[in-house]
Amino acid sequence: MQRNQSASKKSPPESHHLPKLGIAPSNIRRQLKRLNDLFLIERVGTKYRLTEGMTLLDIFTEKIEKYYLASIVERVKEYLQAAQSGRS
Repeated sequence: MQRNQSASKKSPPESHHLPKLGIAPSNIRRQLKRLNDLFLIERVGTKYRLTEGMTLLDIFTEKIEKYYLASIVERVKEYLQAAQSGRS
């Protein structure tokens, strides 16, 4: 029985002695902001988590398409109207 117990224990993660390039706190904050801006993660208190229970299609439809893209389209329409009225 001891044999099964020792086999089921998890071994510690292997260390590959890779250099930790680009792991400065400022880089981590920048990447978290990018993921948050893309609505792929959300901030809960002082922590972050993946947008809960949503597929990528749901995230796109509910968050990006409805809010982000709608504001871009509206802004482009305003620019086009301003350009057209400036031509007349």
